[in-house]
Amino acid sequence: MRIFNLYLVPLVFSICSLLLLGGALAPSHAQDSESQQPRKVDTYDDKIGGSEAEQWRLEDFREVLLKEPNSQAYVIAYNGREDNPGKARRYSLRAKNYLVEARGIIPQRIVTIEGGRREEFAVELWIVPKGSEPPQLTSTITEQSDLSDNLLYDSYSPGYDNFGKYEDAEARLDGFAIVLKKEPAAWGCIISYAQNGDDRMGMEWDLPGTAQKMSQGVKDYLVKKHRFAPSRVTVVDGGYSEGRSVELWIMRPRARFDQGPFVYSHKLRARRDGTLTITNQDTLDMCCKACMRGGTDVYMFRNEEKRRPK
Repeated sequence: MRIFNLYLVPLVFSICSLLLLGGALAPSHAQDSESQQPRKVDTYDDKIGGSEAEQWRLEDFREVLLKEPNSQAYVIAYNGREDNPGKARRYSLRAKNYLVEARGIIPQRIVTIEGGRREEFAVELWIVPKGSEPPQLTSTITEQSDLSDNLLYDSYSPGYDNFGKYEDAEARLDGFAIVLKKEPAAWGCIISYAQNGDDRMGMEWDLPGTAQKMSQGVKDYLVKKHRFAPSRVTVVDGGYSEGRSVELWIMRPRARFDQGPFVYSHKLRARRDGTLTITNQDTLDMCCKACMRGGTDVYMFRNEEKRRPK
């Protein structure tokens, strides 16, 4: 009996050790499986208080990327219900530009995606382990694209900058180029408005030709960087507005011009020399005619001269 006990004790000890080891390994396998799944590191909207908050989030995201050198980064942005189509792509591209140009992340590690529409605008920062499937898109609003309509891709105020040099300039125009390339039969129309002055408040008027220069600058960027044929981009001097602004339109061969672009009468103001650039009767069709002219570089809306009211 004593000999039997001598053999039994080691056997029981071995069985217990195996059970304990198995229990320890089971959670490890589960953890390994979980570690191979894409995970969302952060999400933010366009209501954060200033660009610094956005940069802080991207800084934290960079730290995660550095700790996991074999992972892939995904920046997925969703337009809100009322947003212009270009907003989500702009936010995703500018986030990538910041991580690459300012923080040294290799461009190939970052994938940017325009994820569709939700009720509210959102940007999601994802980490995807090597060999894993990308995250699933979770748009909640189905968009119906009517290719017979012109598309106001985006609009902005030149000079507005709250994200360093990574704000909107290149990201916005690069996104516009991406979408325009997807529709080879379409062409771009760039409409710019100059700053309207106010003599009573001492606000200076932009010099004549300012709007034209803004539009031409956008065209030059698209032609030089993205190699668009000059005839695929029409530029329009829209006159004067309450502030400098630029509209990026995608024009389609079967476009219904009652959908725009228009040069709105409320945006037009008298020039310093006392003239207007367009009359109210022309506001619904003159821009359309300009954009329909193949190869047109600049079209000035100047049909009637009027004296500025005293």
